[in-house]
Amino acid sequence: KNKIEYKITRGSWASVETNSKGNGISNRVILPEKIKTIKISIKNWEDFFTKKNTSTANSNVQVLNDSFFIPQLNRFRQVSLYLPSDYSTSDAHYPVIYMQDGQNIFDNATASFGEWQVDETLLKLEKEKNFKAIVIAIDNGQNKRMSEYNPWIHKKYGGGEGDRYIDFIVQNLKPFIDKNYRTKPAANQTAIFGSSMGGLISMYALIKHPDIFGKAGIFSPSFWVSKNTYRHVKHNALPNQQKIYMIVGLEEKPIMYKCFKKMNKTLSRKGFDAQHLKFLAIEDGKHQEWFWAREFEQAVSWLFEL
Repeated sequence: KNKIEYKITRGSWASVETNSKGNGISNRVILPEKIKTIKISIKNWEDFFTKKNTSTANSNVQVLNDSFFIPQLNRFRQVSLYLPSDYSTSDAHYPVIYMQDGQNIFDNATASFGEWQVDETLLKLEKEKNFKAIVIAIDNGQNKRMSEYNPWIHKKYGGGEGDRYIDFIVQNLKPFIDKNYRTKPAANQTAIFGSSMGGLISMYALIKHPDIFGKAGIFSPSFWVSKNTYRHVKHNALPNQQKIYMIVGLEEKPIMYKCFKKMNKTLSRKGFDAQHLKFLAIEDGKHQEWFWAREFEQAVSWLFEL
């Protein structure tokens, strides 16, 4: 009930502990009331393995800019781009999906705990359902992640930069993408996705900018970080055409599901019905990339009515 989950790193997730073969391990768990001394054996470290140098991203993926400037935060960030297979041979325009934690979206070489396999999933949807979209994956700020993905300050985890981070997407990144690529810029053709803290900030973006984002994939959102996230939904006018696909795993911490239900109730009171809000608690779901990767196809299919 009062368990603490953790992992050991040498300063960042890029150097997190692994098993002896370099593969990710489950979170360590302790019960504070029962343990006074903890003995830990580290088998190996993530960055010690050359396998991470082998990219799993397909040829549809490219680095848009490894130093895209964020003027609102005075920082630079890598942004990656997925283009549909026929982008260079057609004059078609495409919907756009903006995604948080860009390191984990396309490539196992940059993902600390496994990738979402978004490029493989979209290629599958191209073949099976003729659905084609552009994806913009924005790397997280590593040690700045908790701050950038939270609009409100948390006394333990920081925060307070989320508003400026979303302003960057709305005021700088999206205009750049719409100007330089053949997009369908309308809100009903623009989705935003994220998991955990990325889910929190994606929900914030949808609520703050309903004229920009008409769809959202909210996976295992960390709504527990701030009660302001419910107030934000409650006190903003939302167009009834917005669509939200929310999932949580029942093998995640109980607080995740508790806050998830509260958000569902808050959205329902705002008028979101079954046509505009998909709310799923999935029995075997965990707070891990494999879970979000598995559910991505269904989320896209529902949001874009495939």
